[in-house]
Amino acid sequence: MTWAPIVRRWRGVRARIDRALVRGQLSIVVWLIGAALVLAFFATVVVEVFHLRGHNENLGFADAFWQELVRTMDPGQITEDTAGFAALSFLVTVIGLLLISTLISLVNNRIERRVEGLRRGRDPIHLDPGHIAILGWSDIASRVLEELAEASPPKQPLDVAVLAPAEILQMRHELVENEALGRLGRQWPTLRSGTTWDTRDLRRLAAVHEARCVIVLHDDSGEGVPDTIKTVMAVVAACDGPRHSARYEDHPTLVLEVPHDDSGAVAHLARRLDRFGFRVMIVESVALRNELAAQVTRRAGLSEIYRDLLDFAGHELYFAEPPEGLVTFGEAVGRLAATVPIGVFHGGAEPEVDLWPSWDEPLAGAKLVVLSEDLATAVAGELVVDASAIDGPRPTCSVRPLERQTVLVVGWNAGASHLVEVLDQYAGAGSTLTVVTDHEQVTSIPSHLLNLAIDRVIDLGGNLQAWLEETRDHFDHAVVLSNDHKTDAASDADTFLTLLALRPAGLDHGNPTTVVAQLRERSNKHLARQSLADDLIVGDSLTATVLAQLAVTPDLLPVLSELIGQTPFTLDLVDAAWFGIEADRPFLEVTRDVAGSGEIALGWRDASGSLRLNPPKSSVMPAGSLVAVLTRVAHHAT
Repeated sequence: MTWAPIVRRWRGVRARIDRALVRGQLSIVVWLIGAALVLAFFATVVVEVFHLRGHNENLGFADAFWQELVRTMDPGQITEDTAGFAALSFLVTVIGLLLISTLISLVNNRIERRVEGLRRGRDPIHLDPGHIAILGWSDIASRVLEELAEASPPKQPLDVAVLAPAEILQMRHELVENEALGRLGRQWPTLRSGTTWDTRDLRRLAAVHEARCVIVLHDDSGEGVPDTIKTVMAVVAACDGPRHSARYEDHPTLVLEVPHDDSGAVAHLARRLDRFGFRVMIVESVALRNELAAQVTRRAGLSEIYRDLLDFAGHELYFAEPPEGLVTFGEAVGRLAATVPIGVFHGGAEPEVDLWPSWDEPLAGAKLVVLSEDLATAVAGELVVDASAIDGPRPTCSVRPLERQTVLVVGWNAGASHLVEVLDQYAGAGSTLTVVTDHEQVTSIPSHLLNLAIDRVIDLGGNLQAWLEETRDHFDHAVVLSNDHKTDAASDADTFLTLLALRPAGLDHGNPTTVVAQLRERSNKHLARQSLADDLIVGDSLTATVLAQLAVTPDLLPVLSELIGQTPFTLDLVDAAWFGIEADRPFLEVTRDVAGSGEIALGWRDASGSLRLNPPKSSVMPAGSLVAVLTRVAHHAT
């Protein structure tokens, strides 16, 4: 008898076992279960052949097989066995315990690998299509997640996946420290660690091809714009693009955070990808911060209005179908009870937003842009009973003249030149600007200003606070800029010292009447109360709110661009007496009085400084309040 066939068969069995081990743990489990069944079968054959019945002589083959299979898992069964059956059962039990212990070890190992995979953030995500993917991690990431959580409907929370080249424990620790995110529950984001320009990671760990929106955050430690472009192209490749498709619905919307795009490379990329059906929206954080700083410098309290409009905590902007019965925009302004319409949106191949439609503008085929507490209220479109429409001609701009101002800019940074250009747009004729720095080099001052005259540029060389304490009374408004050449903490520390010099007496400060300061870290805004600064422009917080707004409602981009960008439209706080309102007045009547000058009333700020936006039309505005209005400045009107 030759042993060669047996050896070959044994080698074949070993080869199959080796392949099973390589294939995965599931196949190993199947082999172990099979081995237990085979062991029980052969033991039953031995029992039948040698008549080893033990204490029960009436066992059939099936019953004997079951008894032997049980003994592979339960050693207690052999205590009642006798003679040869006991010896066989002992052998079966020992081999069975080896198999079972191996199986338990494999299951335990699988669980440990699963937990370790989750800890490392390398397991594929399992989210329903339509989630929001965030690529990258920075100081504003938790703020973006906070806004997205606030925007989530209670019954259908937004699914959010975060993919970043950072440790999972680090990201989780930052989220846990955010008190606003501590109560998320089911809305806790899915965190994954990987490379944002690796198409495999983008598909496995972020599922960007199934996302409704992809937010690309700027990484301060990377290459900046080149890294952003590389990430965008990786997302396009992960979505099987670029392909010639003119439909935005085929691809996720891309929202990019870019500090500044001086070369225009990102804007050029956005235009090119638009041809392939990718909607790319760019949020330039430096320009955004400067635009808002220039806007709120004109009046104390304006930043609170902008903050309420931009974040999801208060009242937001929505698109809503006009309620049945409303024919013109003037009717919507005069009759909507729980919302404030500020413009109209025309969809189609070339969407267009008009924030200054005539009162007689027909609403057929258009949507209203409304200020509302939530989407449900905006859609409901409750009407005021027996309220008349606002009609007649609407002025092309506000008839209120721009104020002559003396403006002080403290410090200089990369966005300062743009800030001065925006300040010029909202200053009255004969206004002056003084720039004072402490070792910073002032460059690129705009030369073609319409209303602001550059009075002087001073480099104090270390005596900034002393100079401010002596000369601050000469200025109506002051803007304190952050320092790009210092760390966030050092820049904010300098800002606090400057504020103390501008406001040494706290609330009884006199001039400047308004002080606006730029801070780099959101956590520091609580250190400077209103006694030091009327408005604090926190760069990361502002950028995060706009990113979240565009991720949830991409069509809001032209509306936000009109309200914050270099356009004729702006928000203002106007003394109610200017509209002829001297006593307490229902907001419905306030709306009509303000509309007489072509503007739209959004709410009011009372004498105590309390702001109320989008109040019910039946609510009463106290006498002496400032009316929050949407207006259009005169020298921009066409």
